Amino acid sequence: MEIRTCEEYVLRELENTQKELASIKADYLEQTAQFCDTLKDFQELKDIIKDIATVYKNDHLPWVIGFNSLYENWDNEKYKKLIDLVPGLKARDS
Repeated sequence: MEIRTCEEYVLRELENTQKELASIKADYLEQTAQFCDTLKDFQELKDIIKDIATVYKNDHLPWVIGFNSLYENWDNEKYKKLIDLVPGLKARDS
């Protein structure tokens, strides 16, 4: 459609700007959701690590962090979550 008047030009620009803004908003919402998912995954991974970690003092180092096996207190859901959060672990089995 050919623009004939200043009003038509302004309306066309407004329409294009509204479309662009809607696209930017959709991208922002998608990225925000992905970020929230990443934060949730990170927190779950931290929780698993805290569950299997033991922290104690040592004569030679101020603190020592040891890790118990997941198998000591087997939790299938934690195991599956760990594999999901760190996919490289499963590749090591192959």
